Amino acid sequence: MLIYCELDFQGKFIERRWDAGKGNWINRYSSFQTDCDIYGYCGAFGICDSSKRPICSCIKGFKPRNIEEWSRGNGSSGCFRTTPLQCQRDNTNGSGGAGQGDDGFLKMMVKKVPAFPVRSSIINGDCKDQCLKNCSCVAYANDAGIGCIKNEKRKHLNHKIYRENSIGVKLQQLPLFNFKQLAIATNNFNHAKKLGQGGFGLVYKGILDDGKEIAVKRLSKASGQGLEEFVNEVVVISKLQHRNLVRLFGCCVDREEKMLVYEYMPNKSLDSFIFGISRGLLYLHRDSRLRIVHRDLKASNVLLDRELNPKISDFGMARIFGGNENQANTKRVVGTYGYMSPEYAMRGQFLEKSDVFSYGVLLLEIISGRRNINFYNKDDLGLLGYVSL
Repeated sequence: MLIYCELDFQGKFIERRWDAGKGNWINRYSSFQTDCDIYGYCGAFGICDSSKRPICSCIKGFKPRNIEEWSRGNGSSGCFRTTPLQCQRDNTNGSGGAGQGDDGFLKMMVKKVPAFPVRSSIINGDCKDQCLKNCSCVAYANDAGIGCIKNEKRKHLNHKIYRENSIGVKLQQLPLFNFKQLAIATNNFNHAKKLGQGGFGLVYKGILDDGKEIAVKRLSKASGQGLEEFVNEVVVISKLQHRNLVRLFGCCVDREEKMLVYEYMPNKSLDSFIFGISRGLLYLHRDSRLRIVHRDLKASNVLLDRELNPKISDFGMARIFGGNENQANTKRVVGTYGYMSPEYAMRGQFLEKSDVFSYGVLLLEIISGRRNINFYNKDDLGLLGYVSL
């Protein structure tokens, strides 16, 4: 019996068994029974109840932060407070809390406590008073066996959270955007702003406050491989500067949101122009201080700027070669069939010539006016087999 286990980026552990009769993998065990088991599924100040539809709702006195996303069943952006608290940050003597009588608490029973609370041994009544006197305290809980558990805004950690993603990749040298900036720029990720879609997620057109046009690649929560490619793309392209490589303006790492911000290419992806691609590949393979194999060169990954200059994009599958390394092997073949070299598709072996093979397929597509992956003839030959005849 074949069994494999998977741990995804949300912390979900799944054990699967191969069913020879059905020809697919069957789930045997999952550490998460419902979506509510995913930490922060409904965002800040959100309530998750798997028995209801939709399963996400806001605490009384709060509203969804992003109505459009919530309407599509994605409540990860959380909720915002409709009425500001009276408690002021400069209150040091306690008079701005309980003395005003305006701020209070909504009692909620049998709820899971958020991660990283502040714990103390004070009794229930004192716990409430202490929270009211602390402008950073947004909620408290009391357990007879544990004591007082307070949840505070950890603003002093925000810089670290934005500067380092969840698996420890440093982003010190890259300009950072927050979620609100990109939500405004894309009109709350309006469908009309959608430019395209890939394994990473959706791509939107946006306009920053200074009028600069951008393309925003937003990591999809349904993408099991998206987090790894996000990290890889940030690390690779942030170190490159070339007129035939798409420019990365920055990224967003805001709680569960991960986005890449690129220069906007008004002419979209390459379908009929190929000039400059070979120069971009030559730079990656020979002229850059980092030797890089792209591994997913195809027409839709070459964008055109206003002057129709081609820019190689999408470095999520790219591999950096170091020292005297000139080839590598992998058990995880990624990319697009039809553009892969035979040794890569069949044996997982890739090198600079793998990109050259993909480039050759691009040339054949342009010359023939046909796509390799959609080409069929009466002899059941693909475009490459047909051309070789």
